Amino acid sequence: MNLRWLCLLDVLRIACAGDVDPHALLARVRAKAAEDSTRIPRYVCRQRIQRQVFEDPKKISGCAGILAEPAAKLRLASQDQAKLDVMLADDHEFFSWPGRHRFDVKSQAELLVGGTAGSGDFASFRMDILGLDSVSMDYAGSCGDACARFRYSVPHGASGYVLRNSAGTFTVAYHGTFDVDPRSAGMLRLSVIAGEFPVVQPEVCAIRTQIDYASSSSGAGNFTIPSITQKSLVLGDGSHFETRVAYEQCREFSSESVVTFAEDPATSTPSARPAPPGPAPLSEFEVQLVSTIDSEKSFAGEALEAALMRPIHDSTSREIPAGTIVRGHLAQIERVFAPRKAIVIAIRFDAMVLSGVEVPLALEPEGRSDARGHGVFVFPGSRIVLDKKFTSWWRVIAP
Repeated sequence: MNLRWLCLLDVLRIACAGDVDPHALLARVRAKAAEDSTRIPRYVCRQRIQRQVFEDPKKISGCAGILAEPAAKLRLASQDQAKLDVMLADDHEFFSWPGRHRFDVKSQAELLVGGTAGSGDFASFRMDILGLDSVSMDYAGSCGDACARFRYSVPHGASGYVLRNSAGTFTVAYHGTFDVDPRSAGMLRLSVIAGEFPVVQPEVCAIRTQIDYASSSSGAGNFTIPSITQKSLVLGDGSHFETRVAYEQCREFSSESVVTFAEDPATSTPSARPAPPGPAPLSEFEVQLVSTIDSEKSFAGEALEAALMRPIHDSTSREIPAGTIVRGHLAQIERVFAPRKAIVIAIRFDAMVLSGVEVPLALEPEGRSDARGHGVFVFPGSRIVLDKKFTSWWRVIAP
């Protein structure tokens, strides 16, 4: 390639990335985001979630000192992995167990135990930033070949960024940058830095999110969706939570599939015949694991099956035989490294198969549990494999 062509390529790069009309480009970016939100009303991706918790062995107190500490000096305390399905519908996110197609919850935290969970990556952040007049923006210049950067700030009064902890829910202001491709007006990357934290314990020092985007397409055309999200949460007790979410198997949801939404119970999957009565409320039973849980291979979100160890009776006093299948999901499988090695497993059973029909049940475990009815089991060591030798007791709250 001769010098003339090299010079021409340099000119084109400058024209694409550095020499742009910020106002015209921002108008195109907003128009594309709005078009994306209407073009694909229901779109589904598999989320592959990896979560890690780090701690500072020095036990530094105060946010200033904690944030100044190099990340290389932190110690890995625990890690876990999970898979969920997420659907974008009318600019809102709904979550489901993998392959279950029941998008009836609005937060990962309703399905998963432990670590950090969030929502808004698929749609809310981008649309809030680009769709609100009260958001301040300015052009920050080129960020590389075919890349232009904008700074933004969302005030508390316009923010939809909600934090949840044991003390309640809190809305916070946030700011950051977003990078776009001047040629397509598509979003390349978005950073979100939360601020104005409420007074809670432990103190919140920092929350940062980075979302990388990719172009996808369907019969409705081309559109922009997340490809990788990385979140970082730093607390005043020295805990650092790092979460990475990769979006896979993204597709437009088939109109032939049945979806259940929290706001639309009429779309629930109909049974071919009326479901038989479930176990009587307050029934207690022991189950034997049918599935295998391996801390090296399994992931939260994985479907589980167990079998009744002994017969019980349904609400009409008829016998439900031993061996009847109980279904649920693995809600947590966390490897703990400090202060001592352990495996933490959380299980949620929520259905029983009666006469070939899956009957939903509200169950709670005997023994250690959390507020959502998950059975929580802790095993010392660095690996555990659970099979049919593992049994647990459960109580029926309501059919």
